[in-house]
Amino acid sequence: MKKFLSVLMVLILLLTACSSPSEPVSPEIQEPVVSETENELGEGSRILEGCIFKTAEEKYGVQKDGKIILPATYDEFKRIGELGGKMFYALGFKDGTKRCIEWNEDGAVIGTAETERTLYDIFDYEGNMLLSFPVDHFYQSTPKQLYVTLEGNFYIYDFSDSGEIEEEWVYEKGKTGRTVFGFDEIEYNYSASGFGTYIGLADSEGNVVLPEIYSYIIPVLGDRIIASTHGAMVGYTAYRLYDSECNLLCENYSYIDFLPIDREDAEKGFVGVAKIDYPEHQSPLICRDENGEILPGGLWFVDENGNALSERFDIDMIDIEFSAEDKLAFVKDIEGNVTEIPIGDYIIEKDW
Repeated sequence: MKKFLSVLMVLILLLTACSSPSEPVSPEIQEPVVSETENELGEGSRILEGCIFKTAEEKYGVQKDGKIILPATYDEFKRIGELGGKMFYALGFKDGTKRCIEWNEDGAVIGTAETERTLYDIFDYEGNMLLSFPVDHFYQSTPKQLYVTLEGNFYIYDFSDSGEIEEEWVYEKGKTGRTVFGFDEIEYNYSASGFGTYIGLADSEGNVVLPEIYSYIIPVLGDRIIASTHGAMVGYTAYRLYDSECNLLCENYSYIDFLPIDREDAEKGFVGVAKIDYPEHQSPLICRDENGEILPGGLWFVDENGNALSERFDIDMIDIEFSAEDKLAFVKDIEGNVTEIPIGDYIIEKDW
């Protein structure tokens, strides 16, 4: 009997538990879906344009839809422009030093030096990096062409209509394959000085004897070198005269050259012509004599070492012609006036 009652009590308890009404469950309230991606850029940050964002600490990075692709470690932001219809940007960061052009207080280019370097990574509108390396400098030459430099090497990129690189040219620093009096011509591209080839000379052991600061270096008179600095560097062009061993002979003038008095017969001799001018539209190049005195503008006839053979002619020369038979020079000035000057005492004869 007791066993029956025990079983009955268990059944009652089980039936009671199964029949107890459950608590009503309310349908879950769904929040509206937000289409905007959560912004990770941080307080005070803002999107500048395309993929570029700027933090409150004046740093720049790369983002996409509010998600950071590259952290804000860049110091500079520059807008390059459209290349092949696609917008490109540059982000810069400080990285050591780079070579640069050095000039003295008179405005004359005297050699090379070191300056702080900023390297730039280039991105398209979507945050894709254009090149696999950073660059010293960049320049959009046409709507479909980009120039860049890196450590003296020069690169040109052509873009397709879709904004993709379709052709590349590379001009490497170093020997050009040309020689001047046994010295190897070498080249280097300076990002701070515009784009082009700047050349110098090196000996057989690779030692630089003329720094890479010149637009051209040419042999003259059989044993002399004229080297011209590039006008794009600092706003003017200056000339230097060296011997065949690269010893400096003259740098007093803003222009020097040795011109044949007969274009078809060099054996009739040459005339050394030097001048100084201070054009208003250019940065002032101050020319001085051996005593440090400032030389006035004008024209001189000089010997093969650059020493003056004549007095100064107060002429702003833009052109000169010769008569070998009459031994005369016809000098035209900036206003078109022509001055006739005897040159018999200034002719340099060379035994070729």
